Amino acid sequence: MASKSPEVRDIGWWRRLWEPFWALPATIALGSIAIGVVLPIADTFVAEHVPYVFGGGPDGARSVLSTVATAMISVTGLVFSITMVVLQLASSQFSPRILGTFLQRRIVQTTLGVFTGSFLYALTVLRSIEGEGSSASEVPQASVTLAYAYVVTAVLLFLAFIHAITTAVQASQVISRIGTETRAEVRAIVPEQGADAASERPRPVSRRGLTTTPLLAVERHGHITAIDSAAIAEWAKEHEAQVHLEVSPGDFIVQDRRIGTVVSVKHLDTDALDKTENFVRLSSERTVHADFGFGIRQLLDIAERALSPGINDPTTAEQAINELHTILRLLATSPSPSPFIRDGDGVVRGSYRPQTLETEGKRVLDELIATADGSQRILSRLARMMEDLQTAALPEHSASIRELRARLARA
Repeated sequence: MASKSPEVRDIGWWRRLWEPFWALPATIALGSIAIGVVLPIADTFVAEHVPYVFGGGPDGARSVLSTVATAMISVTGLVFSITMVVLQLASSQFSPRILGTFLQRRIVQTTLGVFTGSFLYALTVLRSIEGEGSSASEVPQASVTLAYAYVVTAVLLFLAFIHAITTAVQASQVISRIGTETRAEVRAIVPEQGADAASERPRPVSRRGLTTTPLLAVERHGHITAIDSAAIAEWAKEHEAQVHLEVSPGDFIVQDRRIGTVVSVKHLDTDALDKTENFVRLSSERTVHADFGFGIRQLLDIAERALSPGINDPTTAEQAINELHTILRLLATSPSPSPFIRDGDGVVRGSYRPQTLETEGKRVLDELIATADGSQRILSRLARMMEDLQTAALPEHSASIRELRARLARA
């Protein structure tokens, strides 16, 4: 069996659906409107089974709902303002690339959704209350009671939101969260311990007599966020071909750049080649999912900014190096990801360039050595990191680590 390579898989439509910041708040808001329409209709039946319902008349119900709507839309503006200030502080203090981690936090999305949802719910229920001549029994008592419960929930979420925001801008919390997400993605990508590396390497394929076609990113550009291995394997099996990609997750692709080669036993027509455009998904923004190199990129940005003359905060830089150490150690103690894409029968249908200890380790050392500018504190920390990696690494990584230590020794 091939080793796990989640970086050559699509994230799936369900996860992609909930990725935008507005997805969860919009869902909560629309759900609140739906409840505000349906609940007053069934209010008589519901109120009989719910204790402590609102017992006032139409004027009292309108007053409660109007107060809820007015207060919630005001506090929603406050939540937005706090969020914007925190994002600005995080961008200037750490790196603009970590803004996505703040916006993707569910506590922020849920708080915004509940606040806007309670406002819309109160307005929706308010329209169902009749005029002055209606009796208290005709007031949607359960619906008004739910509005009160909605406010209590919003207050509790606001307290949780304030706590989450105040801790989110702490350097240790930001660095730790990035490191945790990156290590989780590395564990999902690297093969199982003890995998038979020899069984992963296919026999060399002779290209004599085969048709070779360049694979281009036609009229597209952006960072590679997903490589659909399932689609590649299915297409290659159908057309008796192999797809060899010359790119890695996270690479930036310019328009009409060659990203790989298609090797086939027969000539492929235009319709068949057009289907290869969906093998690689491009986006203007990188994500840690299927691209753990982006997590390393964020930690390097934080370390380099902390070591800049304008900030001069070596302690924060050392904290970032500590997280980088844990990520590189995980790579060093795990087999390298397989570069081969296989179908369900285990037949190699393509290849790509995975992110490995060698590629990421070189990037980490080269950038930190250049930024450290001879700082013995940082260079000593890097030396201790490399000593630990050499002690813990699998034999297959020994040559890469020796080369990395040689780079550090020259510094």
